[in-house]
Amino acid sequence: MSQSTDQIESQIEDKRADLKSNLVELESKVKAIGDWRQQFQKHPGAMMAAAFGGGLLLANIAAPRRRAVEVAAGDSSRAALAASSKIKPEVNQAWENIKAALIGVAASKVKDVLSDAIPGFRQQIAETDRDKSARAEAESRTH
Repeated sequence: MSQSTDQIESQIEDKRADLKSNLVELESKVKAIGDWRQQFQKHPGAMMAAAFGGGLLLANIAAPRRRAVEVAAGDSSRAALAASSKIKPEVNQAWENIKAALIGVAASKVKDVLSDAIPGFRQQIAETDRDKSARAEAESRTH
């Protein structure tokens, strides 16, 4: 009986040590994910794309406010609006395509980084994509 109690205590201590080592490893992974400098060293292209995409997003968010201020300013804004209306639609479309591509690349890189860091993330993303596709297909059948 004392042998089985000793064995049980030994197994409990082994499991406790395993759990502690897993917790320490998980903590270090979480810290590494949160450390942007380390992520930049590992994935400089993805971080640059994300920064560029974020800058474009912020510029687009701020742009309507700036235009509203120009319109309120009066005569000087009329010249700016006239010049901007002369921009060819093809240039605008090309710029929109470039922005969409950069955002797509940044999103893909972020997914890759998260997939490497978080177990099961890639499977969850794939499942979400399948669900969205199924809903879109069902909607297209009903309309």
